[in-house]
Amino acid sequence: MIKDFKIIRGDSLVISFTLTSNGLPYILQTNDNLYFSIKQNAQDNTAMIKKSTSSGIAYNSTTGKYEITLSSSDTQYLLDTSLVYDIELVMSDGIVITLCMGHLFIDLDVTMPINRS
Repeated sequence: MIKDFKIIRGDSLVISFTLTSNGLPYILQTNDNLYFSIKQNAQDNTAMIKKSTSSGIAYNSTTGKYEITLSSSDTQYLLDTSLVYDIELVMSDGIVITLCMGHLFIDLDVTMPINRS
């Protein structure tokens, strides 16, 4: 699935999604992991922002959705106006599935510029 997001630099964003398998809700099994990465382009070796099930991706049992939280501190220094991201599921048996990918468009903020002194 390809999905684009738009955010204002320095703002927070929560990306919510469900996992399904054969049309039924899928809850991560022991040693399954979700990964979220933002890069300037897909060929970069280093991610600008990384999240995983151990840091920044959580399951909300009330909504039945997984949530990736980008905090204002994650986005406050993003200067590029178009970035790429993906969300991957790495299952305990080594199977890797790219769940979603796309662009993250950054609008530069006015009130809180990058030098917040």
